[in-house]
Amino acid sequence: MAVTWNVIQTERETTNNGITVCHWTATDSEIVGSGEDAVVHTGSSYGACGFTPDYTASGFKNYAEVTEANAVAWVKESMGADEVARVETSVADQITESKTPTSASWCALVIKKGLKAPFRFIVLTHLQQARLQ
Repeated sequence: MAVTWNVIQTERETTNNGITVCHWTATDSEIVGSGEDAVVHTGSSYGACGFTPDYTASGFKNYAEVTEANAVAWVKESMGADEVARVETSVADQITESKTPTSASWCALVIKKGLKAPFRFIVLTHLQQARLQ
């Protein structure tokens, strides 16, 4: 799959209507299995980039003219290719960790039916989903 970049919120200066901050997300997911047994493994990252708009520049776009595609391009340009690649690798790594966990997490605790204490608690990673039977 491919990482999807979105700008989920912007901030602007009211004097010249230039965007000063873009809050962004980068997300991806992978479905393993099908039907009731399907599990969605997800990865995501969030951040914000600050800008100093120059309303006298020839390419200036005021708030009303900016599309999400413009804002995403500005975010990626501001971050640079290495940081964009690092974020996308992190998202992919989260999906891999969800599919094949390397450690347990306290974030989710599932009670497995039919097991007797002390073995009735199974710890899962916070990214895993389990179907109880």
